[in-house]
Amino acid sequence: MADEEAQTWAQKLEEDVKRALADMPEYEKVLAMYRELLLAQNEAKSKLPAVEVDMDADRAAVCADTGVTLLGEVDAKLDAEAAAALFGRLKEIAAGHGEEFAEEAGKLTSAVESGKLDVEAVLEEAFRGQSSEELKKQAMDLDLDPHFFALLVYSSIRPNLEIYAQKLAPLLDDKDWDKRSCPVCGRLPYITKLVGEEGRRVLCCPACSTTWRFPRLKCVNCGIDNHEKLRMLYAEGKSRERYADVCDNCKRYLKVIDTRKMARSPIMMIADASTLHIDMLAQREGFVAL
Repeated sequence: MADEEAQTWAQKLEEDVKRALADMPEYEKVLAMYRELLLAQNEAKSKLPAVEVDMDADRAAVCADTGVTLLGEVDAKLDAEAAAALFGRLKEIAAGHGEEFAEEAGKLTSAVESGKLDVEAVLEEAFRGQSSEELKKQAMDLDLDPHFFALLVYSSIRPNLEIYAQKLAPLLDDKDWDKRSCPVCGRLPYITKLVGEEGRRVLCCPACSTTWRFPRLKCVNCGIDNHEKLRMLYAEGKSRERYADVCDNCKRYLKVIDTRKMARSPIMMIADASTLHIDMLAQREGFVAL
């Protein structure tokens, strides 16, 4: 069964990359890299042992009522050695996809060899809930591109986090959680999607891949629900299934994938990688990613 599931996932990955390339052929190099990164993550995840969590639905409901994330309430452990090995593999994959990525990978190698970067320690901190701002500062202190560094760090711990999330997330009724942060690990979403005929808004976690519902007409960052301050930003001449929710009150944005006319929900990391033009559009207009 596990082999069948892995094959189905791999088929979905190939379909999503092919569909994204048909819409955005200029993203060929980026999508090729993301494809390899995802395959490496999935392989690493398949080698991790199963986990047990000391949590039930009643306790999860209490956590939701008090705003406590589930992962912090169980004895979750990162396989630091496996995560560090995956980090190294992902770094090498990225290095093979263009001069810019190769340069950043080289900086990472130098930081490790000089003792300025302890990969296992960084991954442990990220696994325990280090904020994206703290991770960004760490990257800048090492003269690394923050986005590239975060991509590798989160991708390296994601297999471990997903194993715990797959045990914990089903315990929680998503109607009980209306916060902007992930109910499992506490991270902020990196992308959102609309699902179902009514277009329910679902936020997506960049670390553990958990999804949760959030009011559609409300800013994920500042919480304002003044419709005059909230709008959708579309890229001219591109699919209107991909756009940005922007807030004129706090000047933040979050990308949206409208899945209602799609045969199925896409793999969100591929959706993220194939919407870089939305990021550039929003940032040109003065908005900052959540």
